[in-house]
Amino acid sequence: MRSPRSLSVLGLSLALSLAFAQKAAAPKVLTVDDLLKAAKTYDQKEVKVSGKIDRLDLKTSKKGNKYTTLSLVGKDPKKFVKVYMKGHPDAKLKLAKGKMITAFGKYAVEKKLGDSIFKNEIDASKVDGKKYGITAN
Repeated sequence: MRSPRSLSVLGLSLALSLAFAQKAAAPKVLTVDDLLKAAKTYDQKEVKVSGKIDRLDLKTSKKGNKYTTLSLVGKDPKKFVKVYMKGHPDAKLKLAKGKMITAFGKYAVEKKLGDSIFKNEIDASKVDGKKYGITAN
């Protein structure tokens, strides 16, 4: 049987290990330029990308499903990453062209859906257990 002190030390060690593992698992915030320079490294991985909104579209599909698409630019406005998410963002974010945001989601260099091909896109749609989405900087 272990002493209460050794159990406390064991519990503290376990708690610290879990805390460090969670910190290590959280992706660092990248710039659009950083992401595009190493796109293949981040392909099919969770990313957090900060950039300026260049284009913003709040849309509704023919079936009535709301979705949002936007383009984030870095230093070079000709280089951008697209962000897609189901639904419309909270109006409190006051999204507009030129606003700095951070998008968190799964990045794909190329994604095929039916006959469509999407390149350099972050899917920031809500997923159970994930904090995907967008936040204002």
